[in-house]
Formats: sequence, C-alpha cells, structure tokens
Amino acid sequence: MKPEISRKAIKYIRNISPVKEIISYADPSNIRNLGIDPNRVIFFAGGWVNHYAPKELQTAYKSIIEDTDKFHFFGGYPPILGSNECKDVLCQYEAGM
Repeated sequence: MKPEISRKAIKYIRNISPVKEIISYADPSNIRNLGIDPNRVIFFAGGWVNHYAPKELQTAYKSIIEDTDKFHFFGGYPPILGSNECKDVLCQYEAGM
C-alpha cells in the first residue's frame, strides 16, 4: 500500500520553488539574453550567483568584516524596501554604467 501524499506536498513537488525561480534570473545566459553583461550585474535577490563580485564590493566587504560593530550592523535585516543610502549608491552605480 502506497502512503498518501497531501495536496500541499504534491503542489510543491510539481512546481519550481520560489527560491529556485529567483536564482534562475541570475543565470548568466538569462542575463545575456537581456542584452546585459553578467559581469556588470549585482543580483541582490539571490546573492552572488555564477559570477564574481566587483573588486570595489570585495573591498567594502573586507572593511565590514574587519570591524566588529560594522559586521554586527550589516548582518541585520535591512528595511523591506532597502535603505535610502543603498538606493542612492545603486542609482549612482547605474548612472555610471
């Protein structure tokens, strides 16, 4: 006798998980299909996926890791829509592309 599987379990087996779907957007071939160089993309929704962080970001991470207070602060959850400082820097980055 085969055990019964709940409808919820069947739904999750048959569908792609939201995380897997988000990560698929960061696939370099998908980014190229959009006409964008994957090396110029920072994919905040899924972390670093299939490409390297820019040197400037690596340097910023290093300064955070070396400072206990910064490390604690930046390890917390940001505001849902992101901080104004982060939005400003992203706008500046995009303007320079």
